[in-house]
Amino acid sequence: MCSNLTRCCCFDLKTGTFIIGVLDLIFGIIGFWQAITTPSTNDEVVVGVIQKASIALGIVAAVLLIIGAQKEKPRFVLFWIIMKVIGLVVLALSIIMILATIAMASGMDIEPDQKTVLIITVLSLVIAFGLNVFFLMVVKSYKKEMKSSVNNVTTA
Repeated sequence: MCSNLTRCCCFDLKTGTFIIGVLDLIFGIIGFWQAITTPSTNDEVVVGVIQKASIALGIVAAVLLIIGAQKEKPRFVLFWIIMKVIGLVVLALSIIMILATIAMASGMDIEPDQKTVLIITVLSLVIAFGLNVFFLMVVKSYKKEMKSSVNNVTTA
C-alpha cells in the first residue's frame, strides 16, 4: 500500500482494526450459516465445499485479527492480510467478469431488468472493493505501528 494511515475514521488504528475484525467475524458467521443452510444440487457440491472452506478460513482470519489487535501481535494479523489480498483479487476478477458479461449482453437480446441487476451488482462490488482496500490499509498501518513499537521496546 502506498501510505500509512494514522486513524480509522474517528478511531485509532488499534480500535479500527478490532472493529474490522469484529465486522469480518460477524459477516463470516452469517455467510457460513447461509452457505450451510442453502440447499445445493449435486453439480454444486464442489463449489459449496470450496465456498464453505473459504468462509471458514475467513472466520479464522477474523479471529486472529481480533486477537492480534488486542494482544498487539503483528504475526496474528498477517494471515488476515493474506486472506484479504486474495479476496481482493477474487473480487476484482468478479467485477471484470461481470463487466465482460454486460459488454457481451449489449449485442444480445437481454431483458433491461437483467442488465440493471448486473450494473447494480458491479456498483456494489466496486464499493465493497473500495471498502476492503481501506480496511486493508488500516490493518497494514496498524501492523506496521505494532512492529515499530515492538522494535522500540526491544532497542530501549
